[in-house]
Amino acid sequence: MQAAIEGQEEIVRLLLARGGVRYNARDNDGLTAIALAAEYSHPNIVKMLLRMEKIKPDLPDRLGRTPLAWACWAHQRAAVEVLLERGDVNPDSVDSEGYSPLMLALLLGNEEIVRMLLETGMVDPGRLDASGGPAVDRVLHGYQYKAEWLGLISHEDERGDGAMH
Repeated sequence: MQAAIEGQEEIVRLLLARGGVRYNARDNDGLTAIALAAEYSHPNIVKMLLRMEKIKPDLPDRLGRTPLAWACWAHQRAAVEVLLERGDVNPDSVDSEGYSPLMLALLLGNEEIVRMLLETGMVDPGRLDASGGPAVDRVLHGYQYKAEWLGLISHEDERGDGAMH
């Protein structure tokens, strides 16, 4: 796992070629090598790991965050792109705190990643939180975002109010 964190591509390549690697092993926080590579901006290592037949690219950690969520949290556009190209990664997963990758990208103001997630057509910007209101309201409440954000997400509740009222 340390090689994935440090971006040591040659070591990862050698370990994968040698075989016997536990692709889905977790550290104390439940993070896998692919989650660590995604978080620490090593998209080439993410690609190498995705080529492994037994890899589970959507395996959540103890917080319920997937490698895609960690890539979004860490502003790792290249890793997000690589993971989204994979058919078995859920871009609309939700962690134990109720945050989806889209919500994390919004929270951190990463417009490019927000657009990438929305373009998949597989995320729900109108997801409701536990209170019954749009979850994006909870994420954006109290933050001063550019006016463009209003055009990125549009969701109307039963009153006809947009998601960011």
